[in-house]
Amino acid sequence: MRIGNVDAGQRGCRRCAVSGFNASKAAIVYLLHNAELQALKIGITQVGSTRVGRFRKLGWSVLVTEAFQDGMDALRIEDAILTWWRKDLGLLPYLAPGTTRDGGWTETVDAGSIDQALVLQRLRTEVANVRNRVPGGPRGSSSGTAEIPRQLLQDHMDAAKDSRDSERQPGCPHAWIIGGR
Repeated sequence: MRIGNVDAGQRGCRRCAVSGFNASKAAIVYLLHNAELQALKIGITQVGSTRVGRFRKLGWSVLVTEAFQDGMDALRIEDAILTWWRKDLGLLPYLAPGTTRDGGWTETVDAGSIDQALVLQRLRTEVANVRNRVPGGPRGSSSGTAEIPRQLLQDHMDAAKDSRDSERQPGCPHAWIIGGR
């Protein structure tokens, strides 16, 4: 994917990505806490990535990491937590752009606005749901009945801005259309 495509509101396919997050490869979902910034952060990265280590060097503590053979599972969990934070609880991104110095500011919340034990419990529940989802159930379903959020495959960094304008990448063999169209 070229930087110009990102600037134009286009995204690469999460399953075809050769750089960035590739949902077809093994991945980790993580939950971090930064006491100095008073922030919680949910995120995903490929297995073998140094991303979590870079956050640790920036003062973040690792609360949970869960590895998955299929990166889509990690993406589902991240999306479920972000949907819960943003839509159900009305919690907005807490940090400003550039605050984390390694991206991911939109996946943060004010640590004082939610009980950390509740977040950990919800994350464990989402992990269990994904690990136990019904084979052949609706795509993205953790129980066989849940509906996958339309914006599952969007990069949360600027989803609100770009989701209406992004298109499926030419040549992508996957049926996913970024932006939920």
